[in-house]
Amino acid sequence: MYFHQTNSNFHHISFHSFLNNYNLSKQSLQVAEKELLRSRQSSFTDNKEKARLAELVAQVDLKKAEVESTGEKLKNSKKNVYNLNCCLPR
Repeated sequence: MYFHQTNSNFHHISFHSFLNNYNLSKQSLQVAEKELLRSRQSSFTDNKEKARLAELVAQVDLKKAEVESTGEKLKNSKKNVYNLNCCLPR
């Protein structure tokens, strides 16, 4: 039983770690999207900002992929916590 409790605690901590990573990746995406929007608005009058657009679009795409990846890890960790908790003695 001790092993199960330890294992359950591990999955609980792991779940919160994945949740934190997911929330951080979402915030990072929001920052990148705001920077891209600002740069798009400035690019009409500033050639340096126009030159940065492709880089910023790539950063937003990368952040979206990070959100998707961390979301999948979070979803899988939820399943693991549920599966483990359903089988533990009460």
